[in-house]
Parts: sequence; C-alpha cells; structure tokens
Amino acid sequence: MTFDYEANPIATPQISPTSWEISQMLGEEDFDHSFFSLPLDVSTVSLALTDEAPMPASMSIPTQIQAQTQTQTQTKAVQKQSSPPPTIPRGLPFLIEGLDSPVRQRLFKHFTDTTSWVLTTSTTENNPFLNKIVPRSLHDPMIREALLCISASHLTKLQDNQDVDMEAEKRRTLEAAEQEQVARLELLKTAKHPHPTGTSPKRPDLDLEAMLIAALLLCLYEVSEGTGDICWRIRLDTARHLINSDVQSLNELAIDQFLLEFFWYHDVLARVTDPGPTRQPLDAGWDDLFSSLTLTSSSGRTPAPESHTIGAYDGLLHMVAKLSALQQKIHDADGALDGMLIAEAIELWSELDRWQPNIPTGHDDPKQERLVCSAYISALFVWLFALVYPTDITNPRVQQVVRDGLAHLGQINYLRNMAVLLFPVFVLGFACVDRDTRAQIESHFQQLIAFSGFGNVRLARDVVRQWWFDYDSGNGHSWSWRQRMELYGTTLPLT
Repeated sequence: MTFDYEANPIATPQISPTSWEISQMLGEEDFDHSFFSLPLDVSTVSLALTDEAPMPASMSIPTQIQAQTQTQTQTKAVQKQSSPPPTIPRGLPFLIEGLDSPVRQRLFKHFTDTTSWVLTTSTTENNPFLNKIVPRSLHDPMIREALLCISASHLTKLQDNQDVDMEAEKRRTLEAAEQEQVARLELLKTAKHPHPTGTSPKRPDLDLEAMLIAALLLCLYEVSEGTGDICWRIRLDTARHLINSDVQSLNELAIDQFLLEFFWYHDVLARVTDPGPTRQPLDAGWDDLFSSLTLTSSSGRTPAPESHTIGAYDGLLHMVAKLSALQQKIHDADGALDGMLIAEAIELWSELDRWQPNIPTGHDDPKQERLVCSAYISALFVWLFALVYPTDITNPRVQQVVRDGLAHLGQINYLRNMAVLLFPVFVLGFACVDRDTRAQIESHFQQLIAFSGFGNVRLARDVVRQWWFDYDSGNGHSWSWRQRMELYGTTLPLT
C-alpha cells in the first residue's frame, strides 16, 4: 500500500416514518339461507335490490338473489381496492414536551439510539447518558436543547448529503441552549448560595448540575463539529468554572459522580494538545480525588461501580495529567531541560513502567481492557520520550514501542473501547515514519471515523497526515504536536 500526501492536506475548518401495513381485507360472505330455496312465483314479485340490469324472469328467485349478491360483493371489493382503508384520525400530541416537530422527535430518537452510545464505553443499560441525562432533559429545556444540538451535529456528520432542515434545527437548538445557559450563568454570579443538587430547589435555574450537563453537552457539540477553533475549549472552561464554584471541599461535591468523571477525562486529554494560553487547573488534589477510587455523589460516599471512560479510578489519567504538566513546564522553558525536569521525566517513566490496570471483578472482557491500557502506556512512553528528545523520532526504542502499541490496537475488537482510542492512535501516529506503520494508523483512523463520525477525529487524522508530509519534506524538525498545531492554526481535543 502506498500513500501520496499532498501539500496542506488540512482543509479550512468546515428514518423514514414508520408505516402501518394492513395485513388483509375482510371479504363479504354470500347469503345461503334455506328461506331462499322456497318456490316463489316470479310474476308476483318485483325485485329492485340494485341498480344493475334486471335479471331474466326465467331465473328462480334464489338464483336471482345469489347473482345480485355476487355483483354487490364484487362492487364492494373493487371499491375497497380503489380507496384507502379507514384509519383513526391522528390527533394526539407527541408524548415528550418540547418535541412537537418531526425533526425534533427524530433528533431525540437519534440521541437515545445512536449518539449516546458513542460518548462513553458503556454498552449496557447502565449508560449514564440514557439513565441520567435523558431523564433530566424531560424537565429542563436547557438540557433538552443542548441534547438535541449534539444529536443534530452528530446526525449531519453521518449523512452524505446536507440536510437543510436538520442544519436549521441544529442552529436553533444551539441558540436556544446558549441563551438559557447565559441567563443562568448570570444568575449564578449574583447568587451567594447556589442550590446544591439532591433537594427540591426554590430556584431550579440555579441547579449547578443542570448547568454542568448543558456545558458538557455543548462541549461535545463542538467536538462533533470539529472546526478546529477554540469553541470546545471555551465550553470546557465553562464546565470547569461551574465545578470550581461548587468545590467547598473536594470530599463534598454535590454533583453526580459520572459527570465529574466525564469532565475530568475530557479536561485531562484536552491538556495534551491544547496550544492556547495556560489553562487554569482545578483546585489542588483534584487528580488524587479520582485516583482514590471513591467519590461523594448525590447518593452518598460509595466506591465507583463502573468507569464510563478510562483511567479515572486506577491512576492512568493521573499519569496523563502529570505528563501534561511536564509538557507545560518544558514549553515555558522554551524546550530547555534542566536537572529538575529530567528527574521529573525519569520519575514519570518509572510510574509508567510499573503501572497496572485495575480491572473490576466481573468485567465482561478483561483482555480487551488490558489491550486498551497497553496501547495507552505505549502512547504515553512515546509522548514522554518526545518531551526529552524532541528531534529523535527515528530512535529504535521509540519505533519498537510504536510497533508494540499498534499490535495492541490491532487486537482490540470490542466496540465499546472505540470511544477512548483517539489518544493512542493520534500519539502513535505522530511517531510513524514508515509506510507500514502509517498504513495501520490510517486504518485505525478510519475505524474511529466509522464508529463516531465526530469531526475532531477527522481533524486529528488530517493533523497527523500534515505532519507526515512535513517530515517527509524535511520540514519537520520537532515532533511536538503542540508546536505543529500552533503552526497549522488548529486545536482539537483527543476525546
């Protein structure tokens, strides 16, 4: 397989209704009664049963009646075939409030049937988007509009042809969600005591959890759009602000545990590629909070029963956050490594080398989970090596780890894991220098695009392709993706 990478491959950012079938039509039965077998005098009887031509007088009465009955039956059958069957008039409004148009009903169904399943690693009835987010959308118009917005973006990304009505509805839902969100954020600024989740608020418009849900859904909308601008970062910063405003104590968070995990996963991976200004971290101890395996949720302090992303409860995301912090320190030092930074890098390598996944007992496929974690560890080593040796991309040790990581990725066939594979595919792809490994990365990108259809996946693929072109052209002196993305004028999250 060969690849031709043209110059500047990054482009400028840019069900049928259910039918009711009638199984059969009821026919007419012929009259067959003993009364009609009586002998009658045809001269004394006048028949006018139909408008058909009169029957010959020589025919007996039973014969005439049977003939006329057959004619009536045939006429009715023809009428049934030529006119639509009678139906009950549809006068019932749609069951769910706020979904009065067929387009909005279609978007709601698309979210529950499709979009919700590509956002997390859940494949069971425990999908938190279905059992937590969707129920909230029934009573909160801000959440509902944000949910429809991400659904519209996802659906349009999956369609080959542009749907004008769907694009218009996407814009309407985005505007409606933003207006409600801005209004509630303004109220939050003036409220001295925001209402916690879990009781009946006098001010439901100050429900922090609802505002966090909307902020995360709108962030996912930007991720799906994949425009390469900073809008996704602004949405994520809004979520961070909401969480920080509620953090009186890290052990007393009044926000659902899944939302905290989901936010942290996106926030940590955003630091991997974000080339913008230094992003303000959360309060000290946030990373350790998730690594402790227990959180205080609205239902009380309980162990995390199931992770819906990856790495929140076994320290893997904790290591990603540490590498991001080291990357920022090196970036601030203009790439100059001193003894302290080198020692920090060695300590991180030691953590990577001895780390093991904490797979819950009863996991439906622990082997697949270990393969995903192994791919992450390979990618983290490549990233760490790139921070210490930014121009030594062809180093044999790096290339061996790249091949190992690709071998792990190649064995992953569990669909649920596709939701968290963009990070290792992107990082390993940046270190590919030969056609064979690049072909494997291309294949993995295609699988991820087919799985989610999100715009950030396509954008990540284009960034990797552009880097390959630059490297092959002799213009790639450093394999720092942050520098390359600053040069390309784009930004994206690896989620």
